[in-house]
Amino acid sequence: MLTALAWRNLARNLRRSILTGAAVAFGLMLIVWMRGLQDGSYNQMIDQAVRTRLGHLQVMQEDYLADPAVEVTVPDSKALAQRLEELDHVRVASPRAIAEGMLSRDSELARVDLLGVDPASETKASVVPDRLLKGEDGQRWCHEELGRAVKIFGGDQQLFDRWCAAAGSSQYLPVDNPRAVVLGAGVAKRLLVSAGDEITVQAVRAVGEDESEGMGRGSLSQRRLEVTGVIRTGNPEIDDRVAYLQIETLTDMVGTDGPNEIVLLLDDMRYLEDVRDEAAAVVG
Repeated sequence: MLTALAWRNLARNLRRSILTGAAVAFGLMLIVWMRGLQDGSYNQMIDQAVRTRLGHLQVMQEDYLADPAVEVTVPDSKALAQRLEELDHVRVASPRAIAEGMLSRDSELARVDLLGVDPASETKASVVPDRLLKGEDGQRWCHEELGRAVKIFGGDQQLFDRWCAAAGSSQYLPVDNPRAVVLGAGVAKRLLVSAGDEITVQAVRAVGEDESEGMGRGSLSQRRLEVTGVIRTGNPEIDDRVAYLQIETLTDMVGTDGPNEIVLLLDDMRYLEDVRDEAAAVVG
């Protein structure tokens, strides 16, 4: 009886019923669309953080987060990274060394976070290598952001254009070049450098025994390195703060014998808890 009464009321004013049903359907569609947009934005933000810096999992010494000192390293890191990569759903295990440093060129200075990476594994673990400014994008960035360099070239526009042309040949840490360094776009802008330029990289040495030559703990270690590329991720924490080196170059500068962390990237975040338990068993 109630069903028959309900149908009769709906049919009594068909126009009103259609308008009410359309309003309810539109509201429901709007709610579903907004929820999907919100979830998509969250997933994109998480993926961006994971693929630029954090990774899905990090292996490090127990006391490293409390005191992130450069000498607190992961022992036997190569063998450990290999064992971690053999776990199911682990796409790559990328070792990273981290230190504070100073970059300089002529009178320009920039304080940065030095990130020592293995180029081969980092290209799988991070989207940063894909954010390299090269080709026409690199040349356009150079002309738009480094225009004040024309004064350094004595106002010679042709010389400036040839200098910017080198930005098109950017590379991310060539394996055969231990002197390579890649800068965030903001750092490169402050130093007024592009691909092909040389800069001085300084870091405080964490450990060392050769006190007679000034290479002991606390001494200033510096290298003359070549800028092989500039990256722009859209994240100010990276673009304005980070310089990438080969991990062997950075650990040799600061006197350590391994990375500070090993970052794991998974093929599916749904297996995060399982992989974490398995990784903990491997680490011991």
